[in-house]
Amino acid sequence: MKNNHSLNGRATVWRCAVGVRGKCYSVLARRVPWKTAAHPVQLESFGLDKREVTVGDYAKYVTARNVSAPWTTRPDDAMPVTGVRLAEAANYCAWRHPAGGRLPTEAEWEAAARKATTA
Repeated sequence: MKNNHSLNGRATVWRCAVGVRGKCYSVLARRVPWKTAAHPVQLESFGLDKREVTVGDYAKYVTARNVSAPWTTRPDDAMPVTGVRLAEAANYCAWRHPAGGRLPTEAEWEAAARKATTA
């Protein structure tokens, strides 16, 4: 059984993800607090998981990869995982989606947050 499908024949999107159409989006520049002007960004189609990573999801990664958990006392499995370093978050994405999983860029995150999804 395949775990992914093609979005417009271009990007791989997992069944647990939503597809975001590739097009030109207007995104805000927030790198400097006093500059919040929108600017156009061309994005390719991409997929983003439908929900946040839970403690239960991340615990499977911790066990499989033998890495340190970001908690001292394990929270409820249904809670969103917190306290994960950027490098480990990137490693989790690659482990979760071996065919190219990665963290979204700031522009991709903003486009997805604006509900620019295909499903």
